[in-house]
Amino acid sequence: MNEIVSFTKEIEFNTNIDKIESISIEHTLNLDGDYTIKGDLIITGTYKITPVTLIDSPFSYKVPVDIVMDSKYDLSNMTIDIDNFTYDVLDNNKLSINVDLIIDNLCKKEEQEEIIDVNDLFLEKEEVKKAETPVEEKEETDNNESLFSNFNSSSETYSTYSVYIMNENESIDNIMDKYKVSRKDLEEYNDLNNLKSGTKIIVPSSNE
Repeated sequence: MNEIVSFTKEIEFNTNIDKIESISIEHTLNLDGDYTIKGDLIITGTYKITPVTLIDSPFSYKVPVDIVMDSKYDLSNMTIDIDNFTYDVLDNNKLSINVDLIIDNLCKKEEQEEIIDVNDLFLEKEEVKKAETPVEEKEETDNNESLFSNFNSSSETYSTYSVYIMNENESIDNIMDKYKVSRKDLEEYNDLNNLKSGTKIIVPSSNE
């Protein structure tokens, strides 16, 4: 998987530009942190100041680049290259560059979910009640138990439950399509109002 990042930059010269005789582009872009790509595009070449100039004048400019990637990607094997480069002379003293960067070897992170067996779930809850738990741990236990507060183990027809963590820009329809469940089934275990990224959704499934 790859992404193309395109941008345009104008470089102003201190002298007149009659004609670009030669031009090349290199980059020093690298991953800086978890999701930020930083570095420079290095534009070098030669140009003529006037039509009658016999000697070509050299030029070299650094264009800083700062790209923030989406956190859904694993960037550990990422590579960066220049996919396309064009230029144009504007107003006789400005060099306009158009660059397409290709960021390759991107992998989407696996969706965050965990499978919970209903029998293990209720055994664990029973053991928690019997244990003498410090106050700090009790608060965490209460939060975990509240996620399954609508369960009634004696009347359940499902044997397995997925806990799905909502990602950004997702809707409940995505989960219904992924797990082939109805909205009614989801509403039995979840409050579907005000869903947002990071919300945990219990998804019932059957082994039948």
